[in-house]
Amino acid sequence: MRRHFKLTSYSVILFTVIILMASCNNGGDEKKGTENSVADSRKNTSGTEQVQPKAMALTGTLDNLWVGASEFNALPNKKLVFSFTFRTNDTLTLHGWFCKGLVCTGSYDTGPAIKLIKGKASAESYGPEVYFGNVILQGGDVHDIQKILGTKYKYVVFVPKNTGGFINYRIYVTNDNPALVKAFTSVDTEVDANPSPPKNY
Repeated sequence: MRRHFKLTSYSVILFTVIILMASCNNGGDEKKGTENSVADSRKNTSGTEQVQPKAMALTGTLDNLWVGASEFNALPNKKLVFSFTFRTNDTLTLHGWFCKGLVCTGSYDTGPAIKLIKGKASAESYGPEVYFGNVILQGGDVHDIQKILGTKYKYVVFVPKNTGGFINYRIYVTNDNPALVKAFTSVDTEVDANPSPPKNY
């Protein structure tokens, strides 16, 4: 009877030691797991903060755009379709393609026929609620500008105007270099390059 009691006492002590060891290990793992999950949570939070971009407002000032007289005089009397293009050095300008075929049903050339150059900033700005569609210059208008331009003037200048959220350009001719001067002496051709589809103002 005494032998049975001793064996049972040793078994109880051994069993208690095993339980204590197991509970100590689990407690450490739980604590470590909690620390890891907090660290991971912080890491994810900081990662999310770094990934989220700041809201950017698409706003800016429209520039006067220009081209040399010789390049403009070389254009045929055909309808020109201009598209807005963002270039390097904070440049928003227009590149133009000739309309081909009957009522512009033909395909366009791969490259533009004319590229307008950034001049000095105008008084007009762009931002939310502004439409950036194509800008059209009719073939007859090209001819009228060429007649005024002749050999007397050196530059053709497109001056922007924001009307009701649509951007059109009034066209002037001048001898003042539009890349260098903001207030240039000019002659108004009374021709507008209008947004497409055309708007009634």
